[in-house]
Amino acid sequence: LAGSSGGAIYATAPVELRLSTLSGNQASTSGGALYLSGPGTSLLRRVTLAGNASPVGSAVRVFRGVSTTLLNLDNSILQGA
Repeated sequence: LAGSSGGAIYATAPVELRLSTLSGNQASTSGGALYLSGPGTSLLRRVTLAGNASPVGSAVRVFRGVSTTLLNLDNSILQGA
């Protein structure tokens, strides 16, 4: 069990994940596997997010705040708990 956000990854800069699996992660507030904030575009390519848990965004949470945060998905699977 991680902190309040981003059970596996909490990123304030763009991230790029390829051929990866994030599973069995938890966050008490948001982003069970992945929490993204800050400016830029992140990429998930052939990534599986499965079996993660959080009240908001069981797989991923993209927080826009005052900047533009984007997420591109390519051939990926996002599955809740």
